[in-house]
Amino acid sequence: MIKCVKYSGKKTSSVELDKVNLIRDRVWVNVISPNEKELDKLKNKFKLYARDLVDSLDENEIPRLSTRDRYSFIVFRSLIGKNSVPVGIFLSKNFIITIHAKPLKPISTFFKIMFTSEGPEFFGRGIDFLFYKIVSEMNRNLHKDLNDFDDKLDAIEYKVLKNKMNNINEIFPLKKQISRYGRAISSNLEIIDKLLNKTSKFIADKNYIFINSAHVEIAQAENMIRYQGEKIRGISEMHMSSVSNNLNDVMRSFTVLASVLLLPMLISGIWGMNFAKIPFYNDPNGFFIPLIFMFFSIVLLFIFFRYKKWI
Repeated sequence: MIKCVKYSGKKTSSVELDKVNLIRDRVWVNVISPNEKELDKLKNKFKLYARDLVDSLDENEIPRLSTRDRYSFIVFRSLIGKNSVPVGIFLSKNFIITIHAKPLKPISTFFKIMFTSEGPEFFGRGIDFLFYKIVSEMNRNLHKDLNDFDDKLDAIEYKVLKNKMNNINEIFPLKKQISRYGRAISSNLEIIDKLLNKTSKFIADKNYIFINSAHVEIAQAENMIRYQGEKIRGISEMHMSSVSNNLNDVMRSFTVLASVLLLPMLISGIWGMNFAKIPFYNDPNGFFIPLIFMFFSIVLLFIFFRYKKWI
């Protein structure tokens, strides 16, 4: 699916790809999951390298920056759910093309803004400024996802503190997820670093301040991901410590129980021996005397364990 918005100097409006005038207008083309015919149209209309178009849709494509004669080709990774997907951006003097295999909410939402009163303002400041705004919207969505992820970590941490989490498998998927986030964001930051070194001739000097702002936004996200990774490790260690403490409590309970039963069993064993001269054997109260010994042994052990704070 191909959607185009053009800026003709005063207003923005929707336009068909075939009617785009690259000499007169500034254009943003947003492409979602294109077919072969649509890719050919893009390649012929904007003189794009076919390989760049294919790489934009490769789910394993890593962020990179390539400078061509007619445009700069940039690949970012954008978060979608628990994964990240590539977004190909073709940046030129009069056009910008965003292409991605799956619908991305931050890009789709910002594309709609182009038809409001803000659209002409963004286009009027240059295609390179529009590029910054697109990246900024992706970063804003990233920060929202990271805040939601942090809330999830807080909920799991609370369960661990309250000893309500019995399965560590809740933590392992989060480790994998934050690892994916970290790789994507670190690679995006490297691309922004390269842009700040003026490797693209399609970014005006006056707009590098905005590229620097994008760098700050992504660096903040990277720091947040690093913090969340440490938080996950802390939760894992806390959970393992809790499991170990629970196991110690169980073992201590068994120790107390075994100790409490040991002395009465020992006393009953002694009085149960088959000998003629057993103390109190012929005593009328001979049955109750061992019971008294058993009772006091249990009481003494109870006092001892209470003193040791085992029970």
